[in-house]
Amino acid sequence: MADSKVETISRLAQWKIETFGSCSFRKSDPFKVGIWNWFLSIEKNRYLYIRLFPEPSRVTKEQPPLARFVLRVSNTGVNRRPYISPVHERLLRNCEDFVWPVDSTFHGRFIIDVEFLDLKICALNGGEACSIWPSDGMMQSLSVQSTLRCLSRMLDEAIHSDLTINTADGSLRAHKAVLSASSPVFQSMFRHNLKEKESSMIYIEDMSLESCTALLSYLYGTIKQEDFWKHRLALLGAANKYDIVDLKDACEESLLEDINSGNVLERLQEAWLYQLNKLKKGCMMYLFDFGKIYDVRDEVNILFRHADRELMLEMFQEKRPETSRKSDCNKTGTVQSEKEGKEMFFFFVGGVEQQVRQVLKYGAGRCISCRSPADLVEYEKVLKLFFIPVWRWPGKEPVMYCKNCNLFFPRSYSLPPPPPSTESAVPDFLRCRFCDRPVEPEFSFCPFCGSAL
Repeated sequence: MADSKVETISRLAQWKIETFGSCSFRKSDPFKVGIWNWFLSIEKNRYLYIRLFPEPSRVTKEQPPLARFVLRVSNTGVNRRPYISPVHERLLRNCEDFVWPVDSTFHGRFIIDVEFLDLKICALNGGEACSIWPSDGMMQSLSVQSTLRCLSRMLDEAIHSDLTINTADGSLRAHKAVLSASSPVFQSMFRHNLKEKESSMIYIEDMSLESCTALLSYLYGTIKQEDFWKHRLALLGAANKYDIVDLKDACEESLLEDINSGNVLERLQEAWLYQLNKLKKGCMMYLFDFGKIYDVRDEVNILFRHADRELMLEMFQEKRPETSRKSDCNKTGTVQSEKEGKEMFFFFVGGVEQQVRQVLKYGAGRCISCRSPADLVEYEKVLKLFFIPVWRWPGKEPVMYCKNCNLFFPRSYSLPPPPPSTESAVPDFLRCRFCDRPVEPEFSFCPFCGSAL
């Protein structure tokens, strides 16, 4: 049947039931979460009985799942009323291991959600159950393990270290060669005659000592999974700042794995800030395709008052196909009602735009996108209807603004400002016009920001 399919994303499974009689039974198609295939079934008699169980297989027999999960049953539509179960933790082997009786009447169309909080493999010999999230992956070869042990000693004991990293609350010792091999930004710092090369010291003041230790552990190949998960947002900012592509991809995949109602809007803003298309698509699916936007209405209202106007536009366009199925608009913009004449939809052009109100400090930092000089500014938000400004209100606190790419971003994300000019004068044709750093004559492109010279 068409409505027996269960949609999944991250750790959430959703079964949309179109029709269900007063006394009937229905079983879903199999759906995969973790390493197991699962089934949902519903049976209505006096109560609505909901069962969750794994597919009988060799995997289930040899590695039975110990699941920790929450079930929700709700009507479809805007005014949905969810019926939420307690947090269950059960060893599931067959359809009789878990049954949830719902003392409520659901007829017609309704939705069943299963959100897995954790999945563990139960040891058959009576040992401790092992979670499948996160997974450490396959065992590495002995030669790789030996190399990692050496790198770990180099980092922990500062063996032949030649670089000092000053963080917000402490300092660390590291090696220029390892950092240069991991990041083109670090490589440019230490290749040219800049102050970082001469002083053998760099400043990463937007990271704590603990977060920077996690960053170095990743670059040296010795990071632990729990440290990665704990500091992944700080690591994402560092990966974007220092152009560490594989770390940025790993952070995006990790953030995509545990999307829930409590963090989806924060993840959406992170995806927008760092241009993480896969994470942004996952958040949009969670909100709109799975209908979770109705569970975070208050948070969405707060988001709309502070979010970037282009992000708001994307969210509107994501919701627009659902609206367009309910109404028809001709090319002139005239709005037509549905055939029944019960609903009417109106078309208008409007949006919120950020504008510079006052420049507080010129060249206070550099843009996180194009690395051009950025100013510290006070800004205001402008509401426009049909492209006409109708209302202005000031922003909460100063932000950074890049004239080159017209980007506003928080002050805490700013790259360090261009270094002050040295005593020896450098001709204009040897200085980048975007990041204002000296460049050797043989370069056609700036090695720091990539702009054409």
